[in-house]
Formats: sequence, structure tokens, C-alpha cells
Amino acid sequence: MAKLKLEGSWREELKPVAAAQSRDPGRAGPAGEPNGQTSLRWGGDEAESRRLLYQQTHHYFRWAFVAVVAAVIVAFIAFGLTFLH
Repeated sequence: MAKLKLEGSWREELKPVAAAQSRDPGRAGPAGEPNGQTSLRWGGDEAESRRLLYQQTHHYFRWAFVAVVAAVIVAFIAFGLTFLH
């Protein structure tokens, strides 16, 4: 339980370290330390959340595009039917 309490404070403390490690992985600290492991895990969590956000955004825009194309097709059909009446 104490580990979970410490992990939150380590994440705040290691945000700049994780950012520096992502830019220059050669300067990564020792991974055997508990706070070093938290830093590496936090960086992975951030990458995973960015990937999920990108995936959800891509899914939204794809279906929005399909909806726009369907609306244009329905509009052309409705416009064409006005001439038949």
C-alpha cells in the first residue's frame, strides 16, 4: 500500500526525468531503483494514452467522413427525385 502512495509522488518528481529520457535514451538512469521503474512505467503509460487518443480520433474522423459522404449521396438522390415529380 505504501508503494502505491509513493508512486504518485514519484510520478510528479520524475516527469522531467521521463521527458529527458524520451528525448535521449542513452542517459536513462538505473532501472533497478523503484522510482526509476516508476519513471519507465509512467513513460509507457503516457505513450499508451497518446496512442489510444490518436486511435479514437482516427476512428471518429473516419465515421464522420462516411456520414458526410452518405449525406451528400442522399442529397443528390433527393434533388434528383424532385425532377421526377
